[in-house]
Amino acid sequence: IEATLSRQNQQVNVDFPLIWTQAVRDGDKSCCYGFGPRRLELENADVCREHLGTWHLYLVEEVQGNSEDHYFFNFVAFPKGSYGLGKAACSRKGWKFAGSFSATDTKSDFDHLLQGFMSNATEHNHTHVGFKMETFDPYT
Repeated sequence: IEATLSRQNQQVNVDFPLIWTQAVRDGDKSCCYGFGPRRLELENADVCREHLGTWHLYLVEEVQGNSEDHYFFNFVAFPKGSYGLGKAACSRKGWKFAGSFSATDTKSDFDHLLQGFMSNATEHNHTHVGFKMETFDPYT
């Protein structure tokens, strides 16, 4: 799964800044134009620069699109141990724990974690992941 990146500040039931991505299958292109025309690939090294260790992934919102086979899944990812984002706090927000991943294996771990949320022959899904990253520089 590849992720395309945008600096657009899109808040979805989240009260901290995120860098939003759209997860797509290898070889596919992102299709959510709300992210703007600029596209960058998020690499494992980008995630490692923010936090070299374990990250948590939570499903924060699931919304049906214009038809019954069209869904939007919005996730947040943040470093394990982030202040105010423990399991109890996330549960109170209504977020569902989707799993943990290693910064060094982000893309391969996402293949497994997001597999059930990706588009297939019968569903058209938009899978977005907002990364809590304070040190990301899209120009490096």
